[in-house]
Amino acid sequence: MNRLIITNGDSGAYAIRNAGIEGDVLSWDDVLHDGAVPAGLNFEELCERRIAELVQFSWGSDRDIRGRFDSRNRVFKTAGERDELICWFEHDLYDQLQLWQILDQLHLLQKDVSVICEPNYVTNHTGEELQALFKNRQPAPAVSLEHAALLWSAFRNSDPSALWDLRGQQLLNFADETIERWATCFPSLHDGLNEVERNTLKLLSNGREPMAFSTLFKGISAQEDPQFMGDLSFFLLLKRMASLQQPLVSLLFDDSSPYPTAAITEAGRSQLSGTVESWDAKKELWIGGVHLSRLNQWFFDDRQQCFTPKCFTQINSIQ
Repeated sequence: MNRLIITNGDSGAYAIRNAGIEGDVLSWDDVLHDGAVPAGLNFEELCERRIAELVQFSWGSDRDIRGRFDSRNRVFKTAGERDELICWFEHDLYDQLQLWQILDQLHLLQKDVSVICEPNYVTNHTGEELQALFKNRQPAPAVSLEHAALLWSAFRNSDPSALWDLRGQQLLNFADETIERWATCFPSLHDGLNEVERNTLKLLSNGREPMAFSTLFKGISAQEDPQFMGDLSFFLLLKRMASLQQPLVSLLFDDSSPYPTAAITEAGRSQLSGTVESWDAKKELWIGGVHLSRLNQWFFDDRQQCFTPKCFTQINSIQ
């Protein structure tokens, strides 16, 4: 059987292989909720942009990351020759963005593809449970691939309303939940913080001593359902919070760990109370296809359930 199973990352791929399921298993392994995923680039061009983004994040050398992408893409390009294609993903933001991208590409091949996706994590299943899920797989209707292409295009749009407005249209399983979680990655109109930034400052404000990275990350992860953020993504967010003109957190490194301890600053405490002046220092921040900068600021209004662009001089009056 010339079968290709595509899943989220190495852990999921290992679990599927270890369950004794026949076929080549490919891990997609791209953190699409971090960094630029702009419109106007074909698949190869977007891969080049993603490599540059991950290198910029210091998540590996250009050689290592490029090698991983090249190896992945060589296998993926065999999809048109396969007897069976299966996308096996989870229900969280990290996985769903990957699934949209892959189905968008497979839609161009006009081949049948099965999608296995349920509200649980692949690695939480026993081998027998994975076998049962595999046996019950069904080909996805062609319209599902069309819907994935629509979602992927909207995610890459420079206007976040393009994706937000697709809620409630019953496009794919978990699409609405994914869009709603993605929206909270944007700064709030009311305090200038995204959801993880806000939760981080709240956790740090509860204690007087700096908090170890592992403890802080565990506390943040416990508040996510479903969990989607890895430790590298969280470290990236912390570094951004610490690099503002008025840092919201202070980071202390030592030789015992690659990760720092973290403490809230006075500016961080002020931010929790609704001051958003530090947003102007969050330059060159990409969320999907949206490039946030001082001249292009999009905020999510969770009260009115909409996105709104604001220039910096307008923000301080919104409390």
